Amino acid sequence: QIDGVLTKPIAAVSGAQKLRIIVNGRSVRDRVILRAVRDGFGAFLKADKYPAGILRIQIPPRDLDVNVHPQKTEVRFRQSDQVFSLVCGAVKAALGSVGLAPTTWREPP
Repeated sequence: QIDGVLTKPIAAVSGAQKLRIIVNGRSVRDRVILRAVRDGFGAFLKADKYPAGILRIQIPPRDLDVNVHPQKTEVRFRQSDQVFSLVCGAVKAALGSVGLAPTTWREPP
C-alpha cells in the first residue's frame, strides 16, 4: 500500500531533505524510492529537485530488511524493482489525477 502527500513540481526543492519516506511506520532514507519518485515526476522536475511531502509505504515485513543500518534509517527490499515500479506508477497516477499527466509531443516532419 502506498499513500502520501507530495508538492506539485513548481514547489520542488533542492535535495530530498523535505521528502519524508515512511516504510511500515519507520522513517527511512531509500535511494530506490527517491529514484522512483523522481522518475514518476519525469520531466516535471529539474535536476537535483525533489517534491516535499510524505510518502508512506506498507509492505509485508517478510519482504523488507530493516537491519541494514544500525539506526534503522535504511531498508532493503527483497523485490526492489517491484517497489520501484509501484512507487513510480503511484506518483504518475497522482500527477495525472490533478491534471499534470505528461503528454506525448513529436516534432513535425
